[in-house]
Amino acid sequence: MSGAASIGLDLGAGKCCVASVRAGAVTVLPNAHGDKTTPSFVAFTDSRSLVGSDARDQATLNPENTFYGIKTILGSNFNMPPQGKSHYFNVDNQNPQSIRPLDEEDLTVLPYFPVFSTTEDGSPVFEVAYRKENVKLRPEQITALLIDKMKSEAEDHLGSEVKSSVISVPVNFSNAQRQATLDAARIAGLKDVTLINSTTAAAIAYWDHHPRDNDCIAVVDFGAGSLSLAVVSIDHKVVKVQEAFGCST
Repeated sequence: MSGAASIGLDLGAGKCCVASVRAGAVTVLPNAHGDKTTPSFVAFTDSRSLVGSDARDQATLNPENTFYGIKTILGSNFNMPPQGKSHYFNVDNQNPQSIRPLDEEDLTVLPYFPVFSTTEDGSPVFEVAYRKENVKLRPEQITALLIDKMKSEAEDHLGSEVKSSVISVPVNFSNAQRQATLDAARIAGLKDVTLINSTTAAAIAYWDHHPRDNDCIAVVDFGAGSLSLAVVSIDHKVVKVQEAFGCST
């Protein structure tokens, strides 16, 4: 491989997407299956770990060792009382008006969230069967497998090693969630990582395709795990976020 490359990564709760700049234009890089998005599934088996559609396709046969939407628990602390709205909610099917914060007991029965315990500092630790051993993993380690998969796909296309990345995150991500994302990226081998709010990234992409000296736009990001909204002004190539709001879905 020649020279280090940089990538842009949309690390979603439902799907992931990776892109790079080629000849001055942003190109979304397809995965090995030819798809431009990769399902955010991670699974562990007796012989190997699986990421993406391979993990998704075996999920119903191996739910106790399969993860989906790990982003929704990244950076969580179960020792701290919820501030405002919780990131997780449970709806009673018998009483749809009854909504309460999701607790540890709920998470142990959610599809694709294996049984977990918490450390003294309140961080979740999952236990899975991997290569015929019981292995404990933190959400950052599981997320790192997703990032490493996207990084490897990009390296195959670019023909060079990827060392740096810009990763988009929801507007409402807390400092702990942002730090956990950075930790996961570094576990995956990325040395230089910058986080950008998803709405800001979308606004920059909009301006790139519709360049104007002055503009004011509303950006809405409907994600699998969050909803973000931002009002953005563009003034002579300067993109400024005037207001931003986000919540978990």
